[in-house]
Amino acid sequence: MGEGLIRTIRSSCVAVAVIPLFLAGCGGGARRVSGPATSHDPSELVAWVKVAPVAFHAGQTTQIEVGVRNPTTHPIVVAFIPACISYDVKDAGGIHAAPNSHCIGLALPFEMAAGQIISAQLTWDGTTNGMPASPGEYRVESYGLPRSATPVAIQILAR
Repeated sequence: MGEGLIRTIRSSCVAVAVIPLFLAGCGGGARRVSGPATSHDPSELVAWVKVAPVAFHAGQTTQIEVGVRNPTTHPIVVAFIPACISYDVKDAGGIHAAPNSHCIGLALPFEMAAGQIISAQLTWDGTTNGMPASPGEYRVESYGLPRSATPVAIQILAR
């Protein structure tokens, strides 16, 4: 064999031997590109509804906060429309009382970062279809979140 051919073969062998070392030294980058995506469970999210005051007269305004938080140290893929976060008021019998409409749209998946909070500050004036709600017990539930929040009991006071 010629000396030039032997050098070419040696160079090729060295190149083939070095490729795995380069891939191994990528800090796991090869695994990130070729491995399965890690998706954490949306049940790890914490959702809430806050209402203040919880007892008021129809026609008065109560403040309602509805939100969700990722309390973990990792991102979680969710599919909801943050602009559509709202609330649902139901009477003691579970019948929908307010608001009059809900947001409808295509919820595209996105990643909620570790520690991220998405919330909406809303109000309700104690009316149903423009009429004062009847005095009594109601509950405010979350609407539009990837996880339901614990409902909050409220009371519409008699005049």
